Amino acid sequence: MNFSAQLVALASTAVYAAGNLYARVGLVHSTALMVTLISLIVQSVVVWTILWARGGVPAIDPRALKIFIAVGAVLPIVRLLSYIGIARIGSARSSSLRSTHPFFSAVLAVTFLGEPARQNIMLGTLLIVAGIFVTCWEPRRRGPDAKSMDVLYPLSAAFMSGIIHPATRYALTISNQPIAFSAIVGLVSLLCLSAYFLLSGQARRVAWPSRAALIPFVTASLLETMGFLLFSAAVSLGQVVLIAPIMATTPMWVLLGSIVLLRDLEKVTLRTALGTCAVVGGTILLALNK
Repeated sequence: MNFSAQLVALASTAVYAAGNLYARVGLVHSTALMVTLISLIVQSVVVWTILWARGGVPAIDPRALKIFIAVGAVLPIVRLLSYIGIARIGSARSSSLRSTHPFFSAVLAVTFLGEPARQNIMLGTLLIVAGIFVTCWEPRRRGPDAKSMDVLYPLSAAFMSGIIHPATRYALTISNQPIAFSAIVGLVSLLCLSAYFLLSGQARRVAWPSRAALIPFVTASLLETMGFLLFSAAVSLGQVVLIAPIMATTPMWVLLGSIVLLRDLEKVTLRTALGTCAVVGGTILLALNK
């Protein structure tokens, strides 16, 4: 049996998790808005370089192109919410809540598209809801600036991703060009965020991060881009039904990394660990499309 696709997917989850941890380190010294900008710059430079090295922009169906552009317009918001969540509640809790997007996709599909609520969907939904409850429930918050509503940042990002991901999958079935997709989405996102900086006046007030933040931010952005490329390679080598459950384990890598590497930045509680396990288990069940 050929396990190359699964191994590549597993490497992708580890790389994604490492990027999450590096972002957490940099956010001690800078802002979520700045890491969002740097991540989009790095993604655009790296992926467009790869795209031109492969022969330039391929032919893309106009229907798929419209979806690519729409995703690019929304991505800066999703990424910003994710990074704010990491800064406010820590990488372990935020990653767990951020990964619940398959739950929102499933709920929307069952509610509005009339898809059948199979047994794995029902059980996976129950596990994810339980995981969200356990992860969000913090009787005594740590830190003077912490607020109970901070969990809404990664949950909002997950909800928006729950809408974006099915649309992206549909667009890629029309034009199966994942590298071009990432390049177009990254460029559109960067243009939208740059327009926000100019129109809001943030460009005059923005302070480029210090070395203590810049190096982790660039590293996190490179790892995130590498994670996407590995995921694309995994999908090209094997079926999505085999890859999706593996990708759902990313929060477990973040949890382990937080325990081992970020002990001075955040404390991982038993509640966070249990919530993460429930979310990962539920997401895997949702990914088992049988």
